[in-house]
Amino acid sequence: MANIYGPEIFKGENITDVYPRVLDFIVGKEYCYALVTVLEKPISEKEEVVDEELSLIGINLNREIHEKYKRFIFGDGKSGLEKIRKRIEIFLEGRYRRAITSFRQLSFVLKALHLLNKRIWLYNRLLCLTVNPNFKPLSHVHISNKPVPPRLLLLDFKPKGEYLNLISVWRLDYVDTAMYGNWIGLSLLLREICLKSGKKPGHLIVIVNKAVLKDPAASRYLVETFKSRYLLG
Repeated sequence: MANIYGPEIFKGENITDVYPRVLDFIVGKEYCYALVTVLEKPISEKEEVVDEELSLIGINLNREIHEKYKRFIFGDGKSGLEKIRKRIEIFLEGRYRRAITSFRQLSFVLKALHLLNKRIWLYNRLLCLTVNPNFKPLSHVHISNKPVPPRLLLLDFKPKGEYLNLISVWRLDYVDTAMYGNWIGLSLLLREICLKSGKKPGHLIVIVNKAVLKDPAASRYLVETFKSRYLLG
């Protein structure tokens, strides 16, 4: 029987603390089943601009590591900046946003967060699904290869006292070309919901059923870029 890599758990303070370690691991293994990442402080306590190009406010990042990813050029000729921008757009305006706001899912979460003290049963119902077999625009029940199910399947908001945590579940994610931007998109979403609900940002937990590489050759060089003291091309 072939070796099965996983489950694996990575923990750290923020995106740039954990991401290089996850990428290094996947480059060595090529894939991982049940990859779990725990970001203990994805949102900064300061409301400051951390990236003007991407209009990022309040995200907890090491700017040197962040810039290395932004400036990296992948095999398709696109930069890390372009990869991040695309993932942010998907969360703020694109298909993930449309999915989690469908059927007033996100509206329910926001409303429920204000009622937790009166209705304790709401604690484990703060969910947003991206797949609904009965709703044509979100239907991904198929017997062929198309339509392809979304990689993000579920968002689960978990309040703990004055803090709000976010758990996301993915059927698959590309560690090299998409995961970094996805974590930023998730962090922005968590920050948004906290601002609207009055909660303090807690942990971001990301569960990926299968983590793979889309550009293995470039990924090996990206690992070395993170380890370098200098900003490589």
